[in-house]
Amino acid sequence: MSELSYKNQFGSIKMTIHENILISEFEGAVSVSIVEFFIKAAKTLIKKINAEKWGYISCSKQAEAATPDAEKLLIQSAHLFYDMGCVQSAYVLTSPIAISQVQKLRASIGIDEPLKNILFDDLQQAKDFILNTLQSYE
Repeated sequence: MSELSYKNQFGSIKMTIHENILISEFEGAVSVSIVEFFIKAAKTLIKKINAEKWGYISCSKQAEAATPDAEKLLIQSAHLFYDMGCVQSAYVLTSPIAISQVQKLRASIGIDEPLKNILFDDLQQAKDFILNTLQSYE
């Protein structure tokens, strides 16, 4: 399994691939340097997915919130993911601020699907949802 991670004094990120799913685990404050690593690592890991269509999960129960500048970069990363073949995302979040930021991010890139439809209590539920969705593309 491929895994990439980065940590600074405010927060961290760990990224892995599970089948055709890119999984990120943000913790703490999500800063610009964390999001820059996230984008670079995502480009590397997405190349290891052996499918044109893939899914993304942010399993970030320990994430607090993204800084305003990091939030702007996350919006850019969302555009990049969809350009690179991401067909479905799912989230495992507990921070009300992080949930609000994800709702804002999705609205800014034109996704109308309510976040509550893809917000899960744990990683396994999110994986099952993504894998089920990906099967519809086969």
